[in-house]
Amino acid sequence: MICFYPRVGRGSVVNFDVDSNDELYKLMTQWLDIVPVSFDIYPLATPSEAEKLLT
Repeated sequence: MICFYPRVGRGSVVNFDVDSNDELYKLMTQWLDIVPVSFDIYPLATPSEAEKLLT
């Protein structure tokens, strides 16, 4: 985890720096066991990485 920001009211924003989608999935699964939340995921990828994911 890079940083954690509580939001006004309810909720928070968490930024993860991971090496793979598998690592992100594991982290998300761990968090879901602790906190019942929904996730919005905005992956940061280079254009070439994004192309690989689409093919």
